[in-house]
Amino acid sequence: MSGCKNPACGKPLRSAFQAADGRWHHHVCSAECLAARALVPCEVCGKPLGTGAGWAEPYDLVCAAACFTEKFWRLEVPKLDHVDLTHEVFVANGNSYSIGNEGGSDDGGLRGFGGAVWWVMFADGHVVRTSNLWHGGDVPASFRDRIKDTATLLAPKPGEDEVLCRLHPDAVSRDAKRLPPALRAGDARRAGQGGR
Repeated sequence: MSGCKNPACGKPLRSAFQAADGRWHHHVCSAECLAARALVPCEVCGKPLGTGAGWAEPYDLVCAAACFTEKFWRLEVPKLDHVDLTHEVFVANGNSYSIGNEGGSDDGGLRGFGGAVWWVMFADGHVVRTSNLWHGGDVPASFRDRIKDTATLLAPKPGEDEVLCRLHPDAVSRDAKRLPPALRAGDARRAGQGGR
């Protein structure tokens, strides 16, 4: 466990603390630390944190859901305000997305969007085909001036995937097992040149 979230304490937390009102707190070690932390200003709005349950780092010093959201997007700006050179995170139609590892069908892991195939056309010309796309949320209006679209997202209709594979033979696939056989070898060659 991490340390007590009362900035003046910091002792290691060994277990949850139960306050007099019966609520359990996993972020402070005692009633004194709960009271002291309640007066610490929220790093987003400046209001006292209060005695709420609190969130895990890096959101442990925010007071409410609105402040949590604000801090989340502040932390996302450096990742999303440009075309990511790894081509793993992007913004399309005002929504943030990330591309997960593909793995084999026997890996037992979950896939974003239920494993549906998506094509991502990045603003720098890079094209990725994935079946593990994750939605990161709508970019709030207050951040849209800083976080612009960096890609176009395409969900192929039945039968279009093979056509797209032929139209974009240089597309980097995160799922080589599902590519047509003619493209699998090319994808393997690119993997040795920094492709995925």
